[in-house]
Amino acid sequence: MLTRTLLLLMALTALKVSAQVPFDTLRILHRAEIFFSFGKADISPEARQTLQEVALRWQEAGEGATVHIVAHTDSIGSTIGNLRLSKRRARATAAALKEYGLDTSALKMTFRGESTPVADNSSEEGRQRNRRAELSVLMRVPMSTLSGRVTDQKTGKPV
Repeated sequence: MLTRTLLLLMALTALKVSAQVPFDTLRILHRAEIFFSFGKADISPEARQTLQEVALRWQEAGEGATVHIVAHTDSIGSTIGNLRLSKRRARATAAALKEYGLDTSALKMTFRGESTPVADNSSEEGRQRNRRAELSVLMRVPMSTLSGRVTDQKTGKPV
């Protein structure tokens, strides 16, 4: 019983703290995609050029910018195997970005496996489009609160 009470108090405290943090929004500064060969997580020369551009955009954005990597696979193979492959792809992408000067603390990775295809997996062309990592350079923009009264210009009455 004591354990349950402590867990409940910890959960309520966490909710209280998080409720006091102002919400921010993320602004997308740059988007890119790289593609992979079937069953591979190797970074191609074309992908390296794209990653170099992403790292440059991150550096230009300055302090507070982050890079989000979302890695995917086609639907061939098992769901767990594809999830593992997408994880390897995200890690390979992150390692290449690090080579171009990106600070790993500015990285966020998501592994989707085969769960969110952008094309039909029934054709080779569609499967190739699904073997990808999506990259976004993001900047957190603090939200502002405005207060005041809105009035009718002619009558001065509240709208």
